Amino acid sequence: MNSEHSDPHQVRQSNLIATYGFDEIYKRIEAKKGDDVKRKALEVVKEIITETKDIRFEKNGYSQDWHEEAVKRGLPNAKNTPQALKLFLTDDVIKVFSKYNILTERELRSKIEVKLEGYVKTKEIEYKYAVKVVNTLLLPAILKHINLLAKANKNLGKFNIKPEIFSKELKILIKLYDDIKKYCIDLDSFLAADHSDITATTDEFSSKGTEILTKLRDKVDTAEDLVADEFWPMASYQKLLNAF
Repeated sequence: MNSEHSDPHQVRQSNLIATYGFDEIYKRIEAKKGDDVKRKALEVVKEIITETKDIRFEKNGYSQDWHEEAVKRGLPNAKNTPQALKLFLTDDVIKVFSKYNILTERELRSKIEVKLEGYVKTKEIEYKYAVKVVNTLLLPAILKHINLLAKANKNLGKFNIKPEIFSKELKILIKLYDDIKKYCIDLDSFLAADHSDITATTDEFSSKGTEILTKLRDKVDTAEDLVADEFWPMASYQKLLNAF
């Protein structure tokens, strides 16, 4: 790591947990009686392995197994950025930062507040951009395909041909259009609400805002599979896969 361009606070925070661990191990070894340092060290290691059994998970930490296991063991399991950042403000964490002269409680709270504000700003840009892309690019594309089906259905009707599949697909696309537009309006309304309280805002952005965006994304993904490639304005999964 190039210390010339590193944030001193960031570097010290990265080593804080290791420092705390080594400090605790050293104290335990020193507290044991006798002159055989190797024996004392092995005894401490055995104790620590036993004590930390509940927080060690040696399977896939990204799987659902971990989430279920964390609940069983009563371990904290932050599901999003705000939850993770707020864990820095627990009493034990504040004490460790203060003990090793990394950050005072006031400095730590200030740093977390800045990070939470940054999170909100990032999510705000993400939500606004999603609404803009959907309104200006994706909804018009869906509408083009709806018009195409409607014309085909009308033309076939002139010959008394009324294929059920056309009507069914037309209804599906119209429903998708309505749902996508609804979620865009919901996201716009969410952004327009009062978000002056930073603590409440981060919770809302990580829960309600994310929930709306996820529903919007789900409907858009469904539309992508139905709308003609010539109308879809963005790189589809199919095009991305073909590129490889």
